[in-house]
Amino acid sequence: MRGDAGADVDGVLPVDQSTILLAEDDVAQRLLYTRILIGAGYYVLGADNGDDALETARRELPDLVLMDVTMPGRDGWSTARALKDDERTRHIPVVLMTGHTGDAADAAARASGCNEMLGKPIPVRSLLAAVETYVPHR
Repeated sequence: MRGDAGADVDGVLPVDQSTILLAEDDVAQRLLYTRILIGAGYYVLGADNGDDALETARRELPDLVLMDVTMPGRDGWSTARALKDDERTRHIPVVLMTGHTGDAADAAARASGCNEMLGKPIPVRSLLAAVETYVPHR
């Protein structure tokens, strides 16, 4: 799934907006996070599974990948590893979102190469603080 939220009338990405790829299979959460990010001034691309996220990241080279861990098909851990193993996308920061917390999740996050992990439910301030750490407004 490719979202065009934040695009101008012609569907062209404004050059002054940072691009975030949001990979979340839960439609309600994806819409909520998209609204928050657009409201904060970001352009948002959407994916509902890890395979689509990987394909979109390779094609669009977003400024940040914000991704759920538990998705159908390729999960967030393996998608993050694939992004970090690819020369074209390894520079893109990856923030994983998960309801799984604790030592095992922390170890999996480190092994996947992600930059940060946010525990769900994610307060709006925490979400925006994490995004702004890696993608300051242009």
